[in-house]
Amino acid sequence: MLFKGSNIMCADNSGAKMLKVIGMKKHLKKKKIHVGEIVCVTVKKARRKEKFKKDFFFALILSSKVVHKRKQGFYLKSDKNRALLLSQTQKILGTRIYGPVYTEIKKTAQKKNLYKKLISYI
Repeated sequence: MLFKGSNIMCADNSGAKMLKVIGMKKHLKKKKIHVGEIVCVTVKKARRKEKFKKDFFFALILSSKVVHKRKQGFYLKSDKNRALLLSQTQKILGTRIYGPVYTEIKKTAQKKNLYKKLISYI
């Protein structure tokens, strides 16, 4: 569970290292952010700052430090808050994803026919 102002590690090779949450994509009044949601972020640290001069980007939350419960009764916990950086048209900026990706994200992406590149990595 993340909040507005939380710091997140970038989980792809787009060039960004640290992201900061500035708000939700759809529900601005919602305070808690869970795994699989899309948020608005800014890039705080990057390898090349010239690439990230825009005001904001979107990010898909891949994992969080807070315990995530599955329907089968399993509990998942990650050691880092990680997100996948998306462009303003919601396309994946990187070509590679580092670390594990939860199956809940894969199922929602298949239902909505989004992020075919993400599904092919899993």
